[in-house]
Amino acid sequence: MKNWFKNYFKGWNWFELSVLIAAFIVPPVIGIIVGSSVLEILAPMFGMMVAILYAKAKFEAFPLTFVSVGLYVILAWQSAIYSEVIYMLAVLTPLTIYGLINWRRNQRQDEDKGQVTALVQTRRLELILLTVVLAVASVGIYFFLRWFETEHLIIATLSLVTGTAAMYLITRRFKWALGVHVLYSASVIVLWLLFIVPDNLNMLVVLLNPIIFITCDIYGTFHWRNLKRKQELQANNETIQ
Repeated sequence: MKNWFKNYFKGWNWFELSVLIAAFIVPPVIGIIVGSSVLEILAPMFGMMVAILYAKAKFEAFPLTFVSVGLYVILAWQSAIYSEVIYMLAVLTPLTIYGLINWRRNQRQDEDKGQVTALVQTRRLELILLTVVLAVASVGIYFFLRWFETEHLIIATLSLVTGTAAMYLITRRFKWALGVHVLYSASVIVLWLLFIVPDNLNMLVVLLNPIIFITCDIYGTFHWRNLKRKQELQANNETIQ
């Protein structure tokens, strides 16, 4: 057990370890201060863990996502933020299942004998098709959310569209996927702020989820980029040999 723990965290820097440790400390502290419920505290705890694991390109991010989704969906439904409910159930869950299978299939051994997933260079045509499909789908999403009497329709639609694009690119192991996820997280922060301020300050702790995701997305984007460069260099060396 000790060796597994040591090997798993080998190569983690101070920022990565700090985020993981903070996941167990910051939400409970803030939650107690503002009077949050246990559910409102647990949701950002799991969200923060998932965020840093995605940034590290770790397989464990996928199974933990299911726990995070379950907690978050309940909060979003209770808060009438239906775009998040739809995103979590109709987009994040199936793409996480697909990503879990795809991620595992594309793992490889690195020089430290640890496993990392091989990243890919997504084709330009694929990105163009994704943009076109989501642009057309955004019209249907807008009217669907309006049928649910969702407030802040434009922001909610943008959130659902960018979130879908980000999750697709993450499951495809595209090196800039987390950069797209920054836009999604920013829209989620706005949606929750509009709900929380000024009448639901007890749910302030929920904002930790998208805030830490933005932080880890920015960090993870460059981490994935460096990982991609490292894998390409290793592949070239293997080809030469």
